[in-house]
Amino acid sequence: MDREKLRRKIEHQSVRDHTNMRRWADRRHRRYEKLMDEPVLPRFCTLCFICLIVCTFATVSYDIYNSLAFHQDGAIPLMLKNAASSAFFTWLIFAAMVIPSTAIQLKRGFDDPYFERFLLNRRGKPRMPLKKRFRLYLMISSVGLVLFFMLYLMTRIFLA
Repeated sequence: MDREKLRRKIEHQSVRDHTNMRRWADRRHRRYEKLMDEPVLPRFCTLCFICLIVCTFATVSYDIYNSLAFHQDGAIPLMLKNAASSAFFTWLIFAAMVIPSTAIQLKRGFDDPYFERFLLNRRGKPRMPLKKRFRLYLMISSVGLVLFFMLYLMTRIFLA
């Protein structure tokens, strides 16, 4: 391979690399611009609510499994105590994020054009209104917090 051919090949490759880098940078810039127009709070509320349910279920099921698999005698009261305490504290951690953020979003309202794309699903059928969904988040997290607190207190008092 002669020197001139090698130089042209390297030059062609560098032009292609620069073009790819420029396209990548443009796509990244467009993605950032798109994300800057979207509000963060509604997705944060939804994510925290899903984590509230999933993590509570995961911690309670792990406590039950751990108690049944590794303890011998008298495991039922200890299992109930551990399951109630882990359910309450997990629910408390996520409810502390869900309740204020949902209340703020309900106060802000859903008048932004961003929320118009959530009115219909892919088949064209109407979805649950966002205001109703966020009220449901608020109600479930608040009622669950009270119920798990009562369960936690009951296991601490009666299974002492």
